[in-house]
Amino acid sequence: MSRVRTIVLVILPVLVGHLFLPLSLASHLWRGAIHDRVMWLSALYLAGSYGAFIYLAGAWSWFGNVTRRFLAALLVVAALTSLPRGGAEAAFSRSATVELTLRIVLGTAFVAMAILAFLGRRLRRPALDLAFPLRGGTFIVGQGGATRVVNYHLVTSVFG
Repeated sequence: MSRVRTIVLVILPVLVGHLFLPLSLASHLWRGAIHDRVMWLSALYLAGSYGAFIYLAGAWSWFGNVTRRFLAALLVVAALTSLPRGGAEAAFSRSATVELTLRIVLGTAFVAMAILAFLGRRLRRPALDLAFPLRGGTFIVGQGGATRVVNYHLVTSVFG
């Protein structure tokens, strides 16, 4: 695979999914431009659900656990500092209704994937006891888990 193709197909999506999108969603809240509580809640729902999904299912070996925790903390700070205070609720235009619907649908999809990622970290049956081949240090398991959200190598059967 050529370098350009590797960057476009592998590195760029990882950067966008792990850094750009979470920072963009937190920034959208942080700027405080959302004065309507319903729209603010929908923006928080989307940012929080995506944040939970990427926190649980992301490839954090690329960026480290510090980055993962920093992005989660940044979202919490953005939410707390941008909470709309008082004021009348705005009337919903057609574009606002579409935006609200899209946030709810995407947020719900990310909640479902976050739940699957969480469940994929739980054992469904007894684990096979194997000796770990490496000694000392801290290790991260990549693509390991009981659901395809956290382990795309997982082969499941209809019959268990």
